[in-house]
Amino acid sequence: MDERMMNLEVKVAFQEHQIGELNEVIREMADRIEELQRDLRALVHTVSSQEKLGDQKNERPPHY
Repeated sequence: MDERMMNLEVKVAFQEHQIGELNEVIREMADRIEELQRDLRALVHTVSSQEKLGDQKNERPPHY
């Protein structure tokens, strides 16, 4: 019985350790996703601004 209890305690300790490591990885990934989303929004804004400027450059001047 003691050996079975010790085996269970070892398994629980291992699982708790693994859960802690996985939780840390998930937190890091969530932070990275947020950073990438901010970068994407900034890029979309930049491209949108450039497209608007490009449309204005292609217009004929009013004296034509």
